[in-house]
Amino acid sequence: MVEYCNGDITTPMGMVRASGGHPEPYDVTYWCIGNEPDIAEGVLPFPPWGYITFYRHFRIPFEEWAIDDSVFATAEDFSQLVSVYIDSMRPRSPISLEIGGLSLAGDLSWIDPVFELNREKMDWMDIHYYPAMSFSSDSTQYRDWLAAPTSGTIYSPPLEEWYPMVVDTVEKYSGSYDIPVWIMEYNVMAMVDDPVWWNYLDGLFTADCIGHMSRCGVPIAALYSIAQGDPNEEEFPLFGAIRTDTLSMRCSAWAMKLFRERFGNTVVEAACDQVCGGYGLEVYASRYDDWTLSLIAVNKNLDSSYTASIELSGYTSDGTAEAWQIINDQPMNAPWNGTSGITYQGEITGGSGSFSYTFPRASITCIRINPDPLGISGQNSTQINEFLKAAPNPSAEAVELRYSLRQPSEARIEIFSITGRLVQSFECSNYAGEGFHSIFWERKDSNGIMVPAGIYIVRFTATSPGLSETIKLILI
Repeated sequence: MVEYCNGDITTPMGMVRASGGHPEPYDVTYWCIGNEPDIAEGVLPFPPWGYITFYRHFRIPFEEWAIDDSVFATAEDFSQLVSVYIDSMRPRSPISLEIGGLSLAGDLSWIDPVFELNREKMDWMDIHYYPAMSFSSDSTQYRDWLAAPTSGTIYSPPLEEWYPMVVDTVEKYSGSYDIPVWIMEYNVMAMVDDPVWWNYLDGLFTADCIGHMSRCGVPIAALYSIAQGDPNEEEFPLFGAIRTDTLSMRCSAWAMKLFRERFGNTVVEAACDQVCGGYGLEVYASRYDDWTLSLIAVNKNLDSSYTASIELSGYTSDGTAEAWQIINDQPMNAPWNGTSGITYQGEITGGSGSFSYTFPRASITCIRINPDPLGISGQNSTQINEFLKAAPNPSAEAVELRYSLRQPSEARIEIFSITGRLVQSFECSNYAGEGFHSIFWERKDSNGIMVPAGIYIVRFTATSPGLSETIKLILI
């Protein structure tokens, strides 16, 4: 598969790709080995059909696979398989690969044996987050499902407790290797034909999960699933942010779009006194490089709106802001799926340190607050937009990393892949005096290998007076 996607047309699988009409390589960077091997042979109730068993085809040739295969791998067996796969995959790609060596449903006991053999080979691992499960359509469960990321359930602790626990386990067994933890599946396991939940309310859950994950530093996450539905069948599509039976966006797709387009690149602290055990108002905050604040509020209360005072701490606004909302203003059936999508609410005014806003019931709201240009320099942090820059950005060549210091300091620049893996670092001891400095990065990792196109994170830290800033760098 790696050779098919990335090999040139002189390779056997590259020839197959070219014969299908695509001579250019796809240059796929991110790969993961396996999917939830820790629940193989697991049996779950699946009303009204009875029980299902998670079958796997371990060590069975592909051409011999059957639906009722029941050959299962232990963690030790799987560890050996991962090693063979990684050793086979990398030589077949002319570009660097980012390989996930483990994808778990939740059994952390698999980490130790798999890492023991593969921690120096793998780049990241994946774990899935399904905090609630149901096989019956019952609207009284909505409250518990929506509260799950905050309050936890019998299946999972609160998200901001669960994820650090997983990271701690990974760090325990990864030795000196940096192995970031992705969440490549998350949702409620609601196996019910429920248009209210799947078309609209799941979007509130999705937005809340994204907010919690941003707080606890999840580098990459993926909702299960992106698209679902067959236009030639009458079966109602469970999951699926996009309905492909009607080609329409659900609230969860609009929620992801809102975060992608309106949430800043640096998470800042936010607190709300109306969380109400996870069934009330949750607020997440971020900042852009120009000091614009972006707040995303998720009102999971299905009956009541909240009129709230937004108090700013250590920040001076010019008293202006703008708002966007996702609300339940349309029929629940497709193609509306309960909402008109992201709607602009116009400008709002407030003071230098506070605003007031009413958040509708069952809604997702983004408020972008503008800074006071004269007040930025008075903040506790440095003027970020004059502190660290990359040029050119985007770049198809070497990149100049420019930074400034207001006093001499030990300093360091670190470059991470979008997965959170450290790619290159520079000690800036020779360029740490007061004033402006620059370092050129030749797009090579710490082993001298050219890195592929993609999104990278550049982090600059200076020990005095304790400065730190992160920017996004795009290589093309």
